[in-house]
Amino acid sequence: MHLPDAGPENPYQRDLANALEDAGVSTTLIDPDGPGLFAALRAARGNDADVVHLHWLHAFYYGDNLAETAVKSVAFALEVLLLRLLGFSLIWTAHNVVPHDVDWPTYHRVYRRLFVSFAADSVLVHCPRSEDILIETYGLAECHREKFHVVPHGNYIGDYANDISHEEARETLSLDDETTFLFFGNLRPYKGVEGLVDAFERLNAPNTHLIVAGNPASERYGRHLEEVVGNCDDVTLVAEFIPDDDLQTYFNAADAAVFPFRDVLTSGSVVSSLSFGCPPIVPDIGCNDYLVGENAGIVYDPDEPLEDVLTDACNADLVSMREDAMLRAESLNWGPIGERVADIYECVTAR
Repeated sequence: MHLPDAGPENPYQRDLANALEDAGVSTTLIDPDGPGLFAALRAARGNDADVVHLHWLHAFYYGDNLAETAVKSVAFALEVLLLRLLGFSLIWTAHNVVPHDVDWPTYHRVYRRLFVSFAADSVLVHCPRSEDILIETYGLAECHREKFHVVPHGNYIGDYANDISHEEARETLSLDDETTFLFFGNLRPYKGVEGLVDAFERLNAPNTHLIVAGNPASERYGRHLEEVVGNCDDVTLVAEFIPDDDLQTYFNAADAAVFPFRDVLTSGSVVSSLSFGCPPIVPDIGCNDYLVGENAGIVYDPDEPLEDVLTDACNADLVSMREDAMLRAESLNWGPIGERVADIYECVTAR
């Protein structure tokens, strides 16, 4: 049983559930509208589950204000205690260190440290570096390392339409022969879009174009990005929700996708980029290096000026890199991932 269900806009849980079903594990996704109090306990008992697999943990203990957070935090702690007393196994996939753009990051670290230390049977991470980051950031004792299991993030091949060519996509977006960089994803402050636009404006390379496409976190932030882009030459801002069927147009049109995150553990946007065969350009933080590998994109030192990174990308063989990006995505096959998670379930339920 997996919860909270992130909904149809995020294919990760459904791909994992399908892979688990193929591995012989009956899987249910719970509560697309938010977990509510004691949702995990109610769902576990109502679905005859053995394993409660949690994903975005803050949905259970974090509220819109201090009072709501206090109530949810106490309720979830009690809920976890009851789940353990009733014999359910608890698994958590750590998609991030703390939620993005939230108040009280220290509180999140402390709450998660307590959850890992006293509640979780296993913690799934998407790369070896994540394990080290979480143990250090949460201040976990080394004895808890045995709870961690590295399970790669699977690809999104087949989750989105992908039936137009590079040339057709560029024609749709009225692009000529310029080297085109793309930023795609929900537009939020931690993703570094402002720095990307600034770096692109300083880029010492002719015949280049930047597209920034995605749904802004708020109308105010969308207006802010419009001001940032302003009259920037060769920068296109598409600050709106992009339907799933249109992802192929942007990723297939781009020569490379740039994700200058300031803080990230695992990025679904990078996985999406690889799954369209679009080489990602990412800082060497979190799981980026593990995801991209050697030749499927460019992984740069976060201290390196971004305009220098983009200049190097203009001089790189981005055509062959597209082929390597697709090969890397294909290697992130959900079949072995489902079998790996099924083995972890078997181990925790046998204890």
